[in-house]
Amino acid sequence: MTAFSAHTRPIREAPRFTPMASIMRGVWAQFARTGDPAIEGFPKWEAFTRENGVVMVLDRVPYLNEQHDATLIGLLKPGYEW
Repeated sequence: MTAFSAHTRPIREAPRFTPMASIMRGVWAQFARTGDPAIEGFPKWEAFTRENGVVMVLDRVPYLNEQHDATLIGLLKPGYEW
């Protein structure tokens, strides 16, 4: 046994996390291959800019959302302009 062997065992995924884990693996792999994280079944994944504030919300059904954190940012930094 080495100092690292206890940390190299695969982590077993709980069944309820498997769909999200699959989405995350797919998104990261697609981004690494092509520079575009969009995978089959996703809406068109637009690049984030300060002007559009578009983010992809990774949920059971992924969706695009504009200014997703506007309310939170308004609380943390009143007067912030996108």
